Amino acid sequence: MTQEMIKNKIEDINTMLSTMLLLKLDEINEKKVHRLRLAARELLSLLEQDTPLYQNIKIVIKKSNKIRDIDVFLSYFLPIIEDKHIDTKIVSSIHTLIKTKRMKLIKKFCKSIETLSLQTEDIKVVNHSHDQLKDMHQPTINIDGLGLDQKSLHKFRIDMKKLLYIYRNHYPDKIKKIKKLKRIKDRLGFINDNYNGLMLLKEYMGESHNLEKIEKIIEQCNHKHLFRIKKLYKSL
Repeated sequence: MTQEMIKNKIEDINTMLSTMLLLKLDEINEKKVHRLRLAARELLSLLEQDTPLYQNIKIVIKKSNKIRDIDVFLSYFLPIIEDKHIDTKIVSSIHTLIKTKRMKLIKKFCKSIETLSLQTEDIKVVNHSHDQLKDMHQPTINIDGLGLDQKSLHKFRIDMKKLLYIYRNHYPDKIKKIKKLKRIKDRLGFINDNYNGLMLLKEYMGESHNLEKIEKIIEQCNHKHLFRIKKLYKSL
């Protein structure tokens, strides 16, 4: 990964940020937010942490976290359960409430990036040897003992994302490993989306609704993902 390639990635993110500021709030859709976050996370994995550039990119991710949670809830989680497990009137009410919340979050996000500038002169690239990468994917946890603890899975997911982006940008010839890491990342993402979706559902439906059936369905789904994650991880 050359300095010039890193600069191009920074310019791409700057372009996305400046474009968002020119759009109406309701024009900043799920696709635009997701594309920005993917680019920002990938860039973070290539940079040293002790720079203003790194910290500014982290701001982009942090300030858009809740927006992404809502987008996934609306596009992925709610459609799974709404037809069979929730009354359509309740679903309609949730849509209205959560879309209003999203607009407020988008407004705050745009405010936070108004003066944000990612400088291409502030680049310090992390260099990883093959031996270092090998050490990075050695189990830092007991993979067989890994359960559905959201905190542990979240940390594991961040580690796998970082490893994927490093391989993708520094060792693109490792095609099989990149594919496996992506599948692990995606399945960890599904589990995380299920947890966040259930949390938002409880928030908007209130304690008066019995969500036990939905919780069991989500738990079964998460166990299936976890089984595949462990199998993929052991084959790296």
